[in-house]
Formats: sequence, C-alpha cells, structure tokens
Amino acid sequence: MEIFNEQTEKKSLGKYRLLLIDGHNSHYTIEFLLHAHLNMIIVLCYPAHGTHVYQGLDVVIFSVLKQFLAKAQDTLLCNTGASLDKTNFLKIYATAHTHALTKENILQAFVKTGVWPFCCDVVTDVMIALSKETSCKSHLPIPPAPTGAIKILTDMFCKLSMVEDDKTEPSDEPEQTNNPSKASSTSKASKPDMILEAVDGLSQTDITHLFNTTLMLSSDPMSHADTQIIPSQYKPTPPLSIEPQTDNEILLLAALCESEACNQILLNCTIELQASNILNEAYCGKLKWHLTRQENKKDKGKGTLVGDGLPWVLTGDAFYEAVVEFKKAKVAEERDAEMKKDARVVYAAT
Repeated sequence: MEIFNEQTEKKSLGKYRLLLIDGHNSHYTIEFLLHAHLNMIIVLCYPAHGTHVYQGLDVVIFSVLKQFLAKAQDTLLCNTGASLDKTNFLKIYATAHTHALTKENILQAFVKTGVWPFCCDVVTDVMIALSKETSCKSHLPIPPAPTGAIKILTDMFCKLSMVEDDKTEPSDEPEQTNNPSKASSTSKASKPDMILEAVDGLSQTDITHLFNTTLMLSSDPMSHADTQIIPSQYKPTPPLSIEPQTDNEILLLAALCESEACNQILLNCTIELQASNILNEAYCGKLKWHLTRQENKKDKGKGTLVGDGLPWVLTGDAFYEAVVEFKKAKVAEERDAEMKKDARVVYAAT
C-alpha cells in the first residue's frame, strides 16, 4: 500500500485512486484500510476464483513471462549445457522479467481486462461460465427405479388416483373381488391414511434417515444406481376385452392394445420419476440444512469477511466497521482462550 501510494500520489493530482486486489486476509487489516482512506485510495477486491478473467497479470503478463522464461532456459541449455536450478534461476528470471514486464505489455493488460479504458463488455458470459473440463456430473441419491422407496410412492400415487376416480364416477353396485380384506381396505382407506401408510413404509427402507433427526455428515456416502425403469405388467381395460368379429376388428384391436400398453408404460414411468424427484428433493433439502448448520457452527467467529466470492469495495464505511468488529471478536476469542488455559493450569496445580 505504501509503495502504491508513493508511486501514484503525484500523478493523481488530489483525486481518488483505484487499487485492485484479491481477497487475501492481509488486504483488509485495519491499518491497511486506514492508510487507504487517509490517502484517498479506493480498494476494490476481485471476485473469488476470477483472477484468470479480471487480473491483468494472469490475462497477459504471466503468459508472456512464461514464453521468455522458456526461451532463456533453452538458450542456457544450448550454450552451456546447464539446466535451470537454484544457482542460476535469478539471473535467468531477471532476463525474462525485463522482456515481459514492459510498459506496452502492462498497458495491454489493463486494456484486456477492461480496467482502462473501462469496458464492461470485455468480460463475457462465456468467460465466467462453468468449466466443462473441471465440472463434474453426479447422481442423485435416489435412483428412479420401481423398487424400494420408489415403489412405495408409486403405489401411493396409484391408490390416490383410484380414490379420485371412485368419487368422480360413483357406482350403485358394490365392487366384486375375490379378496374381501383387500376390498375392505381399499374402500375404507382415506387419502391421509394412504399417505401415512406410505410414510411408514418409507421409514422401513434404506432412506429412513429422511424421517429421523439424526445429523448427517458431509462425508456420508450418497447411494446411486444405474437408471432402469421396468414397466409394470400390462392389464387390458374393459373396452379392449371385446370379442372381435372380423379380421379388420382383430387388427384394429391389436393396434389399440399396443397403443394402450405404450401409454400405460409412459404413465408408470412418469409416476416413478415424480416419486424419485420428491425423494431427491427431500434428501437434498435435509442435507443442505444439516450442512449449513454445521458450517455456521464451525465458522462462527472464524473465516474471512470476503469469503462469499463477490467483489467488495474494501474502503467503504460498512466494510471498515465490519473489520473492526471482526478484529474485536478475534481479540475476545484469544483472551477467552488464554483465560481458559490459565484456569486449566491453576486447576492442574491444585
């Protein structure tokens, strides 16, 4: 900060100056911010993990420096047969540094990053998009397969749809079935009972952690499996049970059966995927809550003030007050730690 002030104070002619930095802790100490405020220096912090886009050194200077350093290393090897090591590094680097950090390259670095002349269009959406090379694809914890928890939810949805159909199309005659117990349970069961039954069934599966208060750990494995949807056995509807009389009726009935079978398969797949999404959302929501709770507990009174990844104006009044409070909290923590340490020593001595 002092060097920056000495080099730019006379050129500023009493106007504010801008200093661009990264989010290292040493850049927002109280002394650093006070010196910047007293000397009319605005300190702007880069967004986290964005120096390859916003910082002139990374965008222009370092690439040129690497080229000259490699060239100087090759020249050394050709002329003397020696390789780059600790004894000759400073000499070789000094030559590359002189050729790379020229006035023209430094000015070009400001232009490429849009700092001066100011141009916000220099940084495009493509430049700050996620990297396909370093990004990874992960499986959701609950596979959309009609087994276990998915089958329970699928059955629940099917039962709920049957209840709705019975209400919309009442029948005067009682339903005939060969299983009296099943008929009784289906006719008397209400929607809340079906939902409670499904919840009870889910609590007996391998996702029982969704229904208890046990804290999760970020190290807990997330099970996944290959997506494989197995359609349920097709049962013809009453309109398809007619007896065909002609050859055309046979062909038409066969085509209709195939179409109905495809529709039923798609319906089953949709229900299974919806059930899978519900479980995945519940799992991720619960996991997020537990991880947030643990992170807040772990980071209480610790960490950094610019750890959210966003750009910050460090010389603002609000940020300065936050730094002061942050420093006070640190001092209080250290004082409490020392008091506890002294108390343990006294207790051990007695």
